[in-house]
Amino acid sequence: MKAKQLDELVSELKSLRKKVNKSAEAHEKVVHKLAQVEAIAKLLLQQLGEDQNKELPKAKRTKKDKKKALKINAEPASSLVPVSEVEPDQ
Repeated sequence: MKAKQLDELVSELKSLRKKVNKSAEAHEKVVHKLAQVEAIAKLLLQQLGEDQNKELPKAKRTKKDKKKALKINAEPASSLVPVSEVEPDQ
């Protein structure tokens, strides 16, 4: 009786061990494939970024842009506040 139970347990153990090994192999394959997909995705994103940078023309400054910059930077002296009137931070 006990010998029969031991044989059943041994055969069940062998069956479970095979399933575990197959599962481990499948897991390794999945991990390997995921690593490959991740590497390919990174390369594609990098390539896409490079392609977009090539397609975008560089903006040129026009005469109007330069005049606006000069107007913004050139404030009249009357609009400036003298240092003596500025209150120190407390």
